Amino acid sequence: MAVLAELLARAARESVTLFLVAPLAVLCSYLIFNVFFHPLRKVPGPWVAAASPLWLWYHSYIGNETTSIEQLHSVYGPVVRIAPNDIDVSDGAALAPIYSEKGGFLKAPCYSNFDFDGHPTIFSALDPAHRAIRAKAVVSMFSPASIRKEGDAVLQSCVKRLVAHIKGEASTGRPVNMLNMGRCLALDAVTEYLLGKSYGGIAELEACRSNNDRARLSASEFVDTFVAVGRFFLLPN
Repeated sequence: MAVLAELLARAARESVTLFLVAPLAVLCSYLIFNVFFHPLRKVPGPWVAAASPLWLWYHSYIGNETTSIEQLHSVYGPVVRIAPNDIDVSDGAALAPIYSEKGGFLKAPCYSNFDFDGHPTIFSALDPAHRAIRAKAVVSMFSPASIRKEGDAVLQSCVKRLVAHIKGEASTGRPVNMLNMGRCLALDAVTEYLLGKSYGGIAELEACRSNNDRARLSASEFVDTFVAVGRFFLLPN
């Protein structure tokens, strides 16, 4: 019995050791593979980004992903490895090959995070054929010709209303919230062009000024939600 108890105790100790060592060994193997043996190992970039996606996820979460990647380009050149399976290209000549509507590259898997109730949308669909069928219904609205023909007048109208509001604010001598103004301009222009009816954000600014009110705009929570979602955009689905 004593021998059996000793064997069981030793097995328990070894199981605990294996439980602790095995994940560490797997993690080290993963990091070493990404840095030294990965197919993208020769792409320039910091080793910390090559080893793990945590570097990219962190900068995406705190909101300085763009500036951080731009700094990498200044050090490593136009092509930079920003995660084990991701590279970033800073070259205008690459726009057409990457984003071409008749070819180009597939979207990253993280776009699936924006599926609606499990169904791909025009924005989240990874399959170009699936997206193309649905995009036909709205693609004409976003063509350069349509935007110049109809969108330009809408934008000019919204800008004129905002300029009039800014002039009114200038007469008060009080500080203004330029972020709110930019949001209202964007909301009014987009909704009036796409839906045929303005959201009324600039009118809401006028109402706040008339009432000497600096209250939070009704659309702020909606817009802030989009900003917040951006923090988690790159996380795996």
